[in-house]
Amino acid sequence: IDYRPTADLRFGANTFYYKWEDIIRFVNMGGVATAQNSGEQTGYGLELEVEWIPTNDFSIVANYAYQDSEDDETNEDSGNAPHHQIYSRVNWEFLPNWTLAPAVNYVFERDREPGDTREDLDDYAVVDLTLRTKAFSDKWELSVGAKNLFNSSPEEPTDASFNISNDLPLERRTVFAEIRIDIQ
Repeated sequence: IDYRPTADLRFGANTFYYKWEDIIRFVNMGGVATAQNSGEQTGYGLELEVEWIPTNDFSIVANYAYQDSEDDETNEDSGNAPHHQIYSRVNWEFLPNWTLAPAVNYVFERDREPGDTREDLDDYAVVDLTLRTKAFSDKWELSVGAKNLFNSSPEEPTDASFNISNDLPLERRTVFAEIRIDIQ
């Protein structure tokens, strides 16, 4: 569903359902992890989004996603994917040709795969901040910013069958500069 009650406001919603068969998983075969087609998973979810542009120099975009996935063999949560995720970004042109864009991504309620006895994954929030300008030329744009501004320690899950005791760390604070040139 995509609903636009006014020119400056948009709502979106969608749902999904899936059935996954012959999942490629690593199975212990005589002490060696071997890729095999095994297992089934069923899932469903919902995504909601809103975009509001109250003025030419200010806009807000936000979305929420919910997912529930079940391992059909164990009838337990299949793990790894977040049950909830919220993202929001503001675009604010505070001076002509100067835009500040803070963004937040919050991921929470992730279960482990069935049989994985490690502690549950921590929820995490990552804040990004970008400053863009075309003040110097309408042919090129300069951006500077920071990803994971507050240097949080987000992690994504690893497959327990690999005997990896830790999860995969995501990017820590990163500062960047970028130039985009319009060659037309």
